[in-house]
Amino acid sequence: MNRRDFLVTTAVAPSLPAIAGCSSLGDEETGYTYTLTFSDALDEPDERPLDFDTAGLASSQAKIVDEAARTGTYSEANVNWDSLPGREGITMAFRMVIQLIARHVGHDPQVDHETSFETPSRYDGRRYRTVVDVT
Repeated sequence: MNRRDFLVTTAVAPSLPAIAGCSSLGDEETGYTYTLTFSDALDEPDERPLDFDTAGLASSQAKIVDEAARTGTYSEANVNWDSLPGREGITMAFRMVIQLIARHVGHDPQVDHETSFETPSRYDGRRYRTVVDVT
């Protein structure tokens, strides 16, 4: 019986770091910077703009879009797409805004790597060029 307990213990112990989200890289990766930029719309016709006014944004998501529209940008630095032990995750509201834009342009909604995509958009009756950058 002791032998059986020992085998179970040794079989489980090596897999715990993988379950906990640890990696052999340690703290080498500090995360990404996710930036949402609103700029003036281009003078070309918008075929399929993303209309934030009718997108059904939650209050926290609308605050992010509003700040980006007012100031030109909203950003979260040194964050990860998923919450990992010892690493800060992107806020859920910002994640949802990025996923909305990604789905609109046909981009993979799991934005967990360096990338950039953009779309024409509308917010509060104005036209914008909306860009998501992950660096």
